[in-house]
Amino acid sequence: MKLLWLFLLTSMTALSAPSFEAGKGYPEHTQFLLYPYVDMAYRYIDEGRYELANEELNKALAVTPNNPYVVERLLFVAAQQQHWPQLSKLIDLYQQVLMRQQKWREVLLHFQQLGLKHQAELFIVYTDQLLADERFSITQRTELAALSAQMISERARAQFIHRVITRYGLEEVRPAYCFALLNEKKYDAVASCINDITHPEQQASVRKHLIQALLGAQHFKVASEQFSLYQQHAVLSEQSRRQWLQAAIYNKNWSLALTLNAALPRAISRLLQRADIAMQAQQPEVLSRTIAALSEAELNIEQEQQLLVLMAYASTYSQQWRQ
Repeated sequence: MKLLWLFLLTSMTALSAPSFEAGKGYPEHTQFLLYPYVDMAYRYIDEGRYELANEELNKALAVTPNNPYVVERLLFVAAQQQHWPQLSKLIDLYQQVLMRQQKWREVLLHFQQLGLKHQAELFIVYTDQLLADERFSITQRTELAALSAQMISERARAQFIHRVITRYGLEEVRPAYCFALLNEKKYDAVASCINDITHPEQQASVRKHLIQALLGAQHFKVASEQFSLYQQHAVLSEQSRRQWLQAAIYNKNWSLALTLNAALPRAISRLLQRADIAMQAQQPEVLSRTIAALSEAELNIEQEQQLLVLMAYASTYSQQWRQ
């Protein structure tokens, strides 16, 4: 008898960690019956022999019905085989087991890895069942909704998140909704969505990405309007302002460039740049005021030459611009 127990203990030490995980909470005699099936199933999974793994897991489930660890592995194997009807059947049978043990997150991650986002109808039905379960806290539902949104194709993502917000009141996922609209290049809808975000930091983050997208799409007027709103809620460092300024100049958004230039520390280089921007923007009043400020400053020879060129341009084109 002692030799038998020694053999069993030696065998247990050779088993994989997943086998022990599957046996947690069960009596010892049940664990001894369960371990060989789970251990063999994992070997088959590692080898890609999913039919054999499925057989071993079903044997394990016969020993420990509703074992959440075994159920989760069965779902994984069905997904690897792309047996979607079987996967749907397993979800229907064991969703309470999965939710009770909070295994839904592992299951969703498997779906993401295996491309279940292409099975949108099945995926959304399962997600709805989880979100409707009141045993989950708001934080858990928000995490689930955000995770699910990542798995939905970009084309359907905005619609999915909007439904989650309206049906379950999960306002915490609204920034994700705004980003989904941004991916669809629905810029007006994004601007409206931002106004519904309650956290200023999240508002600023989404608006920053909107401005970048607007600049890239050459919607300069709207980009300038959004930047004015962005500055009200975001503290910009001098380096950030200079980066935005370079982007505005590159995109020839002269009104935004003037706004950004005005916010930088007063310096000769900044005034020369402002004069150049005003000239590009064909704003004679701004150009005249800037030239006047430069005329009173102490300039080196190179800067004086630049000022003479600016004055010549102003003299030549100011009247033309006013007309």
